[in-house]
Formats: sequence, C-alpha cells, structure tokens
Amino acid sequence: MLPHDDRATFAHLQLIINNLNTIRSELAWSLLVGMRVHSLREPIEQHIKMDIQLKHSFKRATRTVLLSLLLGLAVGMAPLAWSKPVDEDLSELPFTEAYQRTIDLLAENYPLGDWKGIDWEQARQRYLPEITAAETNNDLQAFCRAFGRFAFNTIRDGHTWLTAISEDAPAMKAFAGIVAHERGGSFGLTVASLDDGKVVVASVRPGEPADLAGIQVGDEITKWNGTPIGERLTTIDLLWALEGTPTEEGVKRLADTFIGRGTPGSYADLVVRSASDGIVSSIRLEAIDDPLGHMFDLAVLGSTAPGNDTFEFHWMNGGIAHLAISSLVPDFPETGFESDDQMLAAGMEYVETFKDYMRTVTAAGGKELIIDLRGNAGGADILGAMMVSCLTRESWLYTQNVYLDDNGEWVNEDDPFAVSMIEPEGDPLFEGNILVMVDSNTVSAGEGFAYHLQKLPNVRVIGTTRTNGSYAWTGSRVFLPGGLVYGFPSGPALDEDFQIMIDVDRNGVGGVYPDIRIPTSINRVMREANGEDVELASTVEEMIQTRAARERIQATPVACPTILAFELNGESTPVSITRPASNGVAAQSNPFDILLTAGHPANIRTIWDWRKEPSGFTIIQGELPAGLVLNRETGEISGTPRSAGDFALQVSVKDWRGRGYQWLRIHVE
Repeated sequence: MLPHDDRATFAHLQLIINNLNTIRSELAWSLLVGMRVHSLREPIEQHIKMDIQLKHSFKRATRTVLLSLLLGLAVGMAPLAWSKPVDEDLSELPFTEAYQRTIDLLAENYPLGDWKGIDWEQARQRYLPEITAAETNNDLQAFCRAFGRFAFNTIRDGHTWLTAISEDAPAMKAFAGIVAHERGGSFGLTVASLDDGKVVVASVRPGEPADLAGIQVGDEITKWNGTPIGERLTTIDLLWALEGTPTEEGVKRLADTFIGRGTPGSYADLVVRSASDGIVSSIRLEAIDDPLGHMFDLAVLGSTAPGNDTFEFHWMNGGIAHLAISSLVPDFPETGFESDDQMLAAGMEYVETFKDYMRTVTAAGGKELIIDLRGNAGGADILGAMMVSCLTRESWLYTQNVYLDDNGEWVNEDDPFAVSMIEPEGDPLFEGNILVMVDSNTVSAGEGFAYHLQKLPNVRVIGTTRTNGSYAWTGSRVFLPGGLVYGFPSGPALDEDFQIMIDVDRNGVGGVYPDIRIPTSINRVMREANGEDVELASTVEEMIQTRAARERIQATPVACPTILAFELNGESTPVSITRPASNGVAAQSNPFDILLTAGHPANIRTIWDWRKEPSGFTIIQGELPAGLVLNRETGEISGTPRSAGDFALQVSVKDWRGRGYQWLRIHVE
C-alpha cells in the first residue's frame, strides 16, 4: 500500500507504481503474434532446444539479467534494454497527429494486438473526436483525459501505463485536475459484489456522507441513480484504474471501489435494503470534497497489499508456515551498484533468502507452507525460476523470448534472458503441502512464479480471483504533448510450444486460475470489515482440513494422474499420450478433439487412471461452450451447447499423486 502523502498528484503516484510494474527486461518485438508463432517457429525452435540441452547456466543468466534490470532501476526509469523497444518522441506534435501516430505505432508494435483482438481503426475513430476537440481548444487536460480513456479502455493490459516525464510537466497538473474534478469527491463508501449477484456495502468511512446517512456495512444497494447497481458498475470508466486492467474480475473489483467516488458536490441517489431489519430506503448522498485523499485506498475484498519487506515469514496456529513475497526484486541501493559482482550478489542473496525459509520450515518438521503472492508486483523471472528449482527434482522450461537484432533477424542465441530454465541442483528443500495465494493484484513475474509453482504435485493455488493476466515483456514508450508518457509491452513471454503465456486473450482467458476459489459472501464482508484477513483464514482452514489425508501420502509421488480417454455419448476414444507420467511429472499428450452439435445434448465422461480418493477436476485455461458444465468431482462434462464455435480448454485432474493435464478442442457446429 502506498503512503497517503505519496498520492497527492497523479504523476508522482504513477512514477512509484511504474517502478514496481515495469521492472521486467525490455525486449523489442515488432511483428504481430501470428507471424512470430507460425512462420518463425521452426528456426527458433532449434536454438531453444540447444539451450535446453546445454542446461543454460543460471549464474551466467543471473549476472547479465540483473545488470540490465538493476541498472535500469538505479536510474529511476524503465530498465536498460539489450534489445530495441519502441521509444518514440511525439511531444512536439499537435494533439491529433500525436494520437494518430501513437495508434499507428501500437498497431505495428504492440505484440498482443491480435491476441487480444484489438480493432485499432475502431479505437482510433472512437476517441478521435475528443482528441480533435482538445486540439481545437488547445485543452491539454481534455487531451490527457481522452488519451487516457483510449489507453485503458482499448488495451486491457496491466503492463500499460501513463505517467508524466517530470513533476513539473504540464501533463501532471492536467491529469491531477481531471482526477480531482471527476473523482475528487467521496460518498464515503465502497461496495462488494457477492457471488449471489447482490451488491453490499463493504466499508463506510466515519463522518463521511454514507455514515452520516446511517448506511452500514452489509446493507444491500439495489439501485444507484435509478439504475440497477449491477448495470451501474459496468459503466465505471477504466481510466480510473490508471493502468490497464485485463480481467473482468479486476475491473469489477475496481468498480466496486470507484463507484464511491464522484465529482465534489454531485449526488448519488441510492436504494438501500438494511442488513439489520430489511427495511428498504431511498437515500441521497452528496460527495464531499476529498481531492485524492482516499482515491487509491482500495478497500476491495481480497486485495491485501504486501508489507514493507520483500519477504515476511511467520508461523501460524497448527504449525503452518506463512511466507509472503511482495515482489521478485532483490534489494538494491538507491544510488545504484558499484560493480557487476555487487548486483549479482544481490540477486543471489534474494534466492538464498527464499531457500533459507524453505530449510527453516523443513528443519522444524513443518509439513504445510503457505506462499502468499497476493499483491506481488513482479520483477525478474530468473529469480522465480531459481526458487521453483529448489522445490522440484525435474527440469523444464520456465519462459522464453526472442527479439529482433539490428539486422532485423529473429535471434535468441547467446542471450541469457531468452530462455529461463527450472534446473534443480539437488533434492527439494521442502516437500510438504504448499498452498499459493493469489489475487487480481498478483502481476507479471509474480504470475509466472505462481504458474510454475502450480505445476508441482504438492502445490495448489488458492484465491478469490485469478491473477492479473499481464506477463509480457515491458519497455516501449511514447512521449506525448505536455510531458505525458505512455508505456506498453514490447514482446510476449512464450512457453515451450511457442504459445503466449498468462496474458489475457480476446476471450478474456488468461492469468493463473485458483485450484480452490474462496467465495465472496455477506459473512466474508462482515468479517473483513472487522479487520480479518478472510483469504488467509480460508487458506489455513483448507490446510487443516486436508492435513490428515496428506500425512498418509508418500513424500515423493511415483507418477501423476493421467487422463487416458474420453467417452462421448457412450463411445470411448483414447488420448494420444506422447510421454507417460513419471516421478511426479505429468504426462504429455496431444490435444483431444471433440465434435458437438449446437442444441443437441452431450455427455463427455473422463476416463483416467483412478486409484483412490480424494480427487478433483478443474479447468485451468479456457472455457467450455455455453450450456456445458464440468462436474468437479467426476470430471464429467454434460449439458447442451447453445451456439456454434471453437473452444480450447485445459482440464486438470488432481489426486494424491499430483496433477495431470489434458487440452480439449471442442468444435460446436
């Protein structure tokens, strides 16, 4: 959580945020995703295989990566790049030309445009009248507002951001004026959208309008200014997030907070059902002048901000260890490092700190560990790879990237950040039960860490929502009139199949999904209003409930569960397994194709190497066609698909041996 005195202006706030959220290495990537994946895959794949076979040196990689990463942090701007991201100066152009040139740059260079299905011309025309009017009136504030709406409503990406080039830049004053005028008033409350569709009051500020009107935490709000509140929440402008918000869950949770803000002196007419006696009342609130005072105090459910320290460790009741990690960034002096060796030492010290905690839990006889990644701001993937490496006996690809060199050639040869590998150096330092906590503020390298932890057979992910869904490589910037600076990713991160990892796609699929979802209920709202960390309490409860069963499990599973076949309406077809499960590593198999007809009932039964309870199924990525549902206990998919289309999803089965995966491709005619 940022201190209140650092929120006085938009620019200063964003400078702090961007130093956290843009610490990933900058790689240039100018071609569109489809061209990269298909036409370039084969030649690049040979280099990747060579790096994997040679067991890419972590010490060599760490040294160079930290050099790029930490020198960039030391100068206070985006990190230094050994590739060529976009760095375009349009600051002297008229508003309209700067806007048009920015869209042209994005259409050519934003690497996730096709992935997210962005229609650049539609976006251009949507905001062009506002930009043109701002230029006609020489109104920098109107330009900043229109450009901000374009930026955050068009590109749903947590690695996009706006800032001012300096504290005295005109854009800083302009944007601060926008925020103060349009969201500088407070109605004195935030709300929570419950799983049952109701919207209730989540917090009330003492002495502010909602409190003075008698509104209490838990009261249900049904209408806001004559509109059903559920509809009203969907109209909150994403501009007020001040950075890209890719997931619908993230948008909803921000809206739950920002609905309590408005223009000073404006009115909100509410229809409220009292939680205490059920009486329905109409209440009018007038926003008091509260310029940015509580604008970013996000009292939304589950968004626990990290503490002051990168690592925070303590023992909880029942002998459960809790380790919160706020970022994947080593400590570094404000004045920078005196030598490369000093930078390398900082990165290695970060990893050793994590290892020491693992040794501590094991030495104390601990069997359960909570790794809390809520609010993790990201950092360096190499550190995540090294931490996962000390928890497994297996090696696999963590992430990979390629870039354009000065000759326009796609290369990754001899570049230490092109391939990150998980490479264990011995036995796992901890082999007990691990629950990884995530939320919509787990972003970037924090998501990559959760993603690979989830692959371990003794790990499950738990949370109210999936992670942020922003994993691309940052680095591109456009300098705009008035000292406004817009930043966006320069290249995506790819998995071993050259597919984009984690970033939310055009269908809203992406991020790291919890194996166990913590519900949002009225009981939870009341408990959190009293200061309880309900997510952490729920995680501890899950640990305790499964302890007895897990104590009977072998420390090292001999295999992972495997889906062997699918039975469609009584007819069984085997899955093509390319590598069987072994030593706790899931089997590799080809995607399984299923053909269905819209309007016709379907029953898809999972056949797997069942041995004993407990077990469970979940969808890790993608989604089923509308009308079909997954039985989480049996793995059966049933229902009637409603409309035609193509659907890709990854089904996971988990039992005492670990977790197995299977991709399904469902075509509905």
